[in-house]
Amino acid sequence: MRIGFIGAGGKIAGAIINGILSSGIANAADLYLYAPRAEAVRKYIDGGAILCSSNIELCQNSDYIFLCVKPQIVLSVLSEIAGNIASDKCVVSNVAGTTISTLFSNPSKTLPPTIGGKSLFTIMEIIFSHPANA
Repeated sequence: MRIGFIGAGGKIAGAIINGILSSGIANAADLYLYAPRAEAVRKYIDGGAILCSSNIELCQNSDYIFLCVKPQIVLSVLSEIAGNIASDKCVVSNVAGTTISTLFSNPSKTLPPTIGGKSLFTIMEIIFSHPANA
């Protein structure tokens, strides 16, 4: 299982990554990370996680893709990656204030790709009830 994190340098992504690693769900070598600043994810890279050079590279190499970005950029990120998400992928969003219906109605009209009105990949939303910095 290969797990990718777009926006891996943030607090929520860090909490999920730490939980995955501490629980043994996946090894660091199974994690694909993209963050604007590599220093933000240095401890994971030093532990064996793979730093991707782009969101597209991350999507091509991950089975599960976590969207851990700021709400104001989520639609541009989705527009960027939409054509690079295969039918066997699962996109998981934890973008604050962004619902699945918002994700499906992005302005590029390229996400999610559909056939006969059915999505070609799975998209899920997770909601945290506890602050990541607590």
